[in-house]
Amino acid sequence: MPVQGYDEELRSEQEYIAGLYVRLDAERARVTAEYDAALLGTGGTPMERDVSVRAAAKQMRRLDVADTGLCFGRLDSLAGERSYIGRIGILDEEDDYRIEGVINGDTVTDVLRYVRYNRDELVAKVRQATEAALKAKRMTFEESKTLLRRYEEGLAGYTYLEQD
Repeated sequence: MPVQGYDEELRSEQEYIAGLYVRLDAERARVTAEYDAALLGTGGTPMERDVSVRAAAKQMRRLDVADTGLCFGRLDSLAGERSYIGRIGILDEEDDYRIEGVINGDTVTDVLRYVRYNRDELVAKVRQATEAALKAKRMTFEESKTLLRRYEEGLAGYTYLEQD
């Protein structure tokens, strides 16, 4: 590739990456506003508010990871299509981002096992704490079911990217 063509291609890629970071900053602002609203929220049960706060905090952490690898590189197919490789997905200006395939990695349970935690023991401890909270009337039966279900779903989830 001639130097002039290389320089133009490099400039184009730098502009694309700069655009990704602009969208990342906009997404961060949106999620931060959701988090702040969840912290100030007065509607719903305490459990529902806590779930909202935790969900927004999880999104904030996910977006923070992007600083160390929003875009690693680009793959060009023989058909001329470009695919960008990165840690997280961000919608483009037309909300037209899509993931064409997900390679499943380790589940949360797998990672916990690596550091010598046992999933069944963790679930049993949460179940015992939930039962104690029920007996003390600090939580309703529905809240306890929701907590246990979400806890077990979290353990079964992936540590990286999940399909919804």
